[in-house]
Amino acid sequence: MPEPEKVERFPFGFDQSNRSWNESARKPPESLVRTLGQRDYVPRPRIVSGKRAPRRRGSAGRVLREPCVLRPLRRPRQPGRVRLPALLGYPSLANRSWQTTILRRGDHTSPAPDSPKAHPVTTEDPGPDARAELLASTLSEEQLDPDPLAQLESWLREAREAKLPEWNAMTLATVDSAGAPAARIVLLKGTDQHGVRFFTNYESDKGRQLKAEPRAALVLFWPEIGRQVRIVGATQQLPAAESDAYYASRSLESRLGAWASPQSKPLASRADLEEAFEAAVERFKDSAPDRPPHWGGFRLTPTSLEFWKSGAHRLHDRFRYTRESESTPKSWRRERLAP
Repeated sequence: MPEPEKVERFPFGFDQSNRSWNESARKPPESLVRTLGQRDYVPRPRIVSGKRAPRRRGSAGRVLREPCVLRPLRRPRQPGRVRLPALLGYPSLANRSWQTTILRRGDHTSPAPDSPKAHPVTTEDPGPDARAELLASTLSEEQLDPDPLAQLESWLREAREAKLPEWNAMTLATVDSAGAPAARIVLLKGTDQHGVRFFTNYESDKGRQLKAEPRAALVLFWPEIGRQVRIVGATQQLPAAESDAYYASRSLESRLGAWASPQSKPLASRADLEEAFEAAVERFKDSAPDRPPHWGGFRLTPTSLEFWKSGAHRLHDRFRYTRESESTPKSWRRERLAP
């Protein structure tokens, strides 16, 4: 195919200094000339001194423009403006965590590559590196303590040190006298050689269910580090001295709330609950509130505990401790379970 003849469409000799045309520079640069079939054309400019250029039709039906000055189309970024992709966040392939890019206010120009402003502020997951290490770790029988309650305390300590949100939250499952199950979230408030402790209203649904059927199951789950603990055992009320000690450690508002809330009972409106709280404030305005007789703690003494660790390809690690003798509290049998 013969070389297409160069056709001068536009004179590009506009001189911005004196706003006139320079006849010596009428041809456009070669970099702006492209070939479309048998015809040459120049990519049409968009703006002339802030205004749109006059339009006329070319021979091929394309919209052409009179001689003009190329202006950049990209507008400067406004101060404080955040791009949508940065707002949504991008997953980092290095640590598999989510990070969000925030532009500093005033960064609407293009700084030098070596300037501090060239690197936007980055906020990452505030958790320490211990989370990633715990998540990537595996679980073997050699790593486990012979005493499951000691192993539970170790995992609780590591979850707390990893700054997991609500690291002591656990699911409490109970059944009523008819065998109907129920579950809810409570907070673990201590462990010892006898079991785990939690506190509640004795007249609530769970309190009445534990009185009718004093057996329960607990589940602690930490998805950030891929761990779970299941506990099954018998429950009993804590001695009054232990409940009194924990009640005294709570904030004043929480102690008054224990008096004000008839837990699990129907309420006509929130105003009734607020009135009951105000009545409790008025009642104990001159003295510290004592523990209500309907409020206290439970201890769950485990008969079995299972420690679960997430693994690749759903090949998780599971180890179950089972109490061999009720008369010997520290006699446990340990076995690995299939995931």
